[in-house]
Amino acid sequence: MQEVIEQGCADPTFTGPGFELVAAASAATRVAVQTLLAQDGGYPAADFDLVTLDFRDANSATPTATYTRLPVHPECTICSAASGG
Repeated sequence: MQEVIEQGCADPTFTGPGFELVAAASAATRVAVQTLLAQDGGYPAADFDLVTLDFRDANSATPTATYTRLPVHPECTICSAASGG
C-alpha cells in the first residue's frame, strides 16, 4: 500500500484500503461544497478548520469524524483579521 503525502509534510493524509477512499473523498467533497456555497446561503459556514476521519481503531470498525478549530497564531495578520482579532 502506498501512502498519500502532502508535499512538504511528513504526515500521511490517508492510509487505508481503496473502499475507504470513497468515504474520504465524499467527506472532502462535502466540505468543499460547504465552503464554496456558505456565502450564498446554500450551506451553513463551517465552524471547523480540520476534519480527521478515523475508519477503525484496535477495538472498533465504526467510522468517526473529529472536527477541529485550529488556534489563530497571535502574530498572523491574516488569521487575526479573519477572526476579528
